[in-house]
Amino acid sequence: GVVIESVTGVAFADYITKNVLEPAGMTDSGYFATDMLLGRTAYSYIKNPDGTFRTNFFAVPIVGLPDGGAFTTAPDKVHFWKALLSNKLLSAETVDQMLQPQIVTGWKLPFSHYGHGVWIEKPGDTIRKIFVEGYDPGVALRSSLYPEHNIVITMIGNTSEALWPVYDAIETELGL
Repeated sequence: GVVIESVTGVAFADYITKNVLEPAGMTDSGYFATDMLLGRTAYSYIKNPDGTFRTNFFAVPIVGLPDGGAFTTAPDKVHFWKALLSNKLLSAETVDQMLQPQIVTGWKLPFSHYGHGVWIEKPGDTIRKIFVEGYDPGVALRSSLYPEHNIVITMIGNTSEALWPVYDAIETELGL
């Protein structure tokens, strides 16, 4: 974020909006203040020790930063993948380099490889999925591209833990 702001002279959120969100057609995504969310935005919740829930308003920055905190929707993530793969956001050479394993992590699947800004699950010679995920107190996201099947699955949860078992069940059900 600091590099983008230093090089362009534009605030990070404004740069991302103009150069990523708008070209990708991500009209429901952005950096919104948590105390002034758009009408259709789901609140995020943190589980208290007694089992009750509270919003995450005071657990994350009021407006997202380069390390996270953008708001998005599952349909907008599909727009992102389509824009990325059709080279609306980056050159074909850069996208190809981004989506290829750059490092073997030594971690268990699905985190076996890392590209440029994306995780790559590569259990053998074939890339099974390319994905991004995010997690903050009260929110979680995983958006995956399955190249062999031309399928995108995006799940966003408004708690920190709820989406992971559902995501795994959907992958299993679809035979991915």
